[in-house]
Amino acid sequence: MLRTFTTTLALVAIALAAVTSGNATPAKARTVHIYGDSIASGIGFGVYDYPSTLESIPQAATALARANGSDLRFSANRGQDATLICQGVASGLIKPDDDVIYEDAGPHTDEAQSYANFMTYAAWCATHGNIGVAPRSPRHLIYATMFDYGNPYDGDAAYDAPFKKYGAPRTPNDVTRNVARSRGARLLDWNATMDAAHAVLEPQGVHVVQSDGIHPTPFGYALLAVSVLRAEGVRITNLTPVVDELMRQETKIVANGYAPTYTRAQAQAWVDVLANTEGTR
Repeated sequence: MLRTFTTTLALVAIALAAVTSGNATPAKARTVHIYGDSIASGIGFGVYDYPSTLESIPQAATALARANGSDLRFSANRGQDATLICQGVASGLIKPDDDVIYEDAGPHTDEAQSYANFMTYAAWCATHGNIGVAPRSPRHLIYATMFDYGNPYDGDAAYDAPFKKYGAPRTPNDVTRNVARSRGARLLDWNATMDAAHAVLEPQGVHVVQSDGIHPTPFGYALLAVSVLRAEGVRITNLTPVVDELMRQETKIVANGYAPTYTRAQAQAWVDVLANTEGTR
C-alpha cells in the first residue's frame, strides 16, 4: 500500500512538473530596433529588398546571432524623426528591455541642426528613461556615428569634417559622441569601425562602402552586424553564414564591383578581417 501511494505521488509530481513546464512563460526575446535612413533599412546590393542576408544590418545580424546561439531579434525602421521612437514606445513595439540604435546620416549644414536632431531623441530619453517606460534607462539607447568616403552631399554631410556654415571646430560625428556622453547613452562608433576595415580591405579591391561613398556593401553590412552583436554582448565564433552568403552571391558582388573574383578561402580571410576590426570587438 505504501509503495503504491509513494508511486502515485511520484507520478503526480511528474505530471505536475510536465504541466508546469508546458505552461511556463517562455523568456521574451529582446529586439534591437534600428532607426535611421536607407543605411538602417538596407541597400547592400544597390537596390532595396534584394534577397540576401547581407542586404541589411537586421538580416546579417539575425543570421550571425542564430549561428552563435543568440535569440536576439532585429528590426529596421526607416525614419530619422526621433518622435517615431516615441510612437514605438506608445504602441508597445519597443519593450522595456529592448535597445534602440539611432543613426542620423542625413546632410547637416550646421551644428545647431545636427544637435537638434539628436537632442530630440535625447530629450525623449530624459523624459522616459527612468519611469518604467521603455527603454528603462539611457543605456538602452545607442547613438551611431557615421562614415563617408566622398559622399554625395558635397561636404555638407562629411561626418568627420567641421561644419561649413560657421566654421565650427566640431563635426557631425563629434555631436553624436557628445550627445551620447552627455545623456549617458551608449555609442556605436561606426565611423571608426568602417575606417579600420576600409584601410585593410580597400587595397585588396574589397569595398565596405558602395561607389556613392556612404551606403554599405554586403561586406559593410556584415561588419555593422558584427559591431551590433558585439555591443549586445553576443560572442561570435561562427562566421559561416557570412562566408556562405558571400559565396552564394559571388557573381552579383563581382558584377557590382564590390570585390574581385574570389575563392572561399579569400572570402573567409576577408570575413576574418571584418570580425576582428578594431571597434567591433
